[in-house]
Amino acid sequence: MALHEFFSTGAAILFAILAGMFGNPNIDALVDGSKTPRPEVFQGQEVNEQNLPSFEELKPLGVDISPALSSSSLPSFPPAPRIRIGNEPNATPVPPFTPVPPRIVITPSETPKPTPPKEVPKPEVPKPTEITHNIEDTIVNILCSAKDRVFRSTSGSGVIIDPDGIILTAAHVAQFSLLRDYPTPNNVQCIIRMGSPARNAYIAVPAYVSENWIKNNASLINQNRARGNGKNDIALLAILGSATNAPLPKSFPYVPLASEGVKAGDSIVIASYGAEFLTSEQLLKSLYQTIVSGEVKKTFTLGTSQVDLLSLGASAAAQSGSSGGTVVKNNRAVGVITTSSLDEDLTQRDLRAVSMTHVRASYLGDRGSSLDSDLKKETSSFISSFEDTAQELAQILIAELEK
Repeated sequence: MALHEFFSTGAAILFAILAGMFGNPNIDALVDGSKTPRPEVFQGQEVNEQNLPSFEELKPLGVDISPALSSSSLPSFPPAPRIRIGNEPNATPVPPFTPVPPRIVITPSETPKPTPPKEVPKPEVPKPTEITHNIEDTIVNILCSAKDRVFRSTSGSGVIIDPDGIILTAAHVAQFSLLRDYPTPNNVQCIIRMGSPARNAYIAVPAYVSENWIKNNASLINQNRARGNGKNDIALLAILGSATNAPLPKSFPYVPLASEGVKAGDSIVIASYGAEFLTSEQLLKSLYQTIVSGEVKKTFTLGTSQVDLLSLGASAAAQSGSSGGTVVKNNRAVGVITTSSLDEDLTQRDLRAVSMTHVRASYLGDRGSSLDSDLKKETSSFISSFEDTAQELAQILIAELEK
């Protein structure tokens, strides 16, 4: 047995013993009969208040904001393969994923010659349904900041799930977008950054932030290391404008939502912008995507009869800044990264994500409509239908900030 396997096995045994000694009998049960884990820390990455970048230019200040762990002490993870979504030319599928079949175009069968003078209408050819986008082209970094520094700038992750530019992320990342006009108009802005390293790309506004999450967790907005279990921690942002001189694309690359369930042992890909060990200068200039392959370790419930929470184990993605990132299975998004355990050793952490089943149920409970149906609406209609609720939720957050 290799040395790292020996220590990994020993840590797992010790964890199991401690869990048995200190488990809470009143918490929800695992799908497989075990106990639900204790609340864990949210994975949004905060930038120290005194080291905020300029709102207008987002220029780095060069002040070290690294935690106690230095970059030299970080564990070494193997570089992730280039992961592609779909079956694009020259794409190399990564085992153990099943390659996506080639794009299919349905060609109508030959039509019998019509009797003149009637015309035969041209049959409609369905649009291909397979996506052909690299996963790295769909992952976004969300950097929210305020001109007057009413709160610390926050860096999180998200994924584009719709060709119109709708981003799925965590509520504790997107909540700052609700404060756009606090305390003065256009004081707060959330910049969508893309690429590796991340660069300014788009301006986004809230299209949905979980009402249940805000009402039950508003006090966390003032906490440095907030804890929670991920329940209802979901949000949607809509891209409305460009943060550069480049025009908006006619269609955005995206990862569609999965309709199938997830179980322990399923192979997945995790994609985010982990930023825990970066200085403010590095975060603004050298923030790279974190894309790793793995598997679902365990599945949990959150007071329901469905799979709500996915345990993804240790990886390079189990760090602050990954919140809102995506979990992909069979070319579809199956989860949203929300929390991680608190181990100082990155190799011992357990990254967790809420399932797409939970995302849909939470959205339906808040909005009274299907997420999949609402994604078919015009973006302007999607945003306007949430405006009144957004103002109510903003007042709840403002009341906490002014305490």
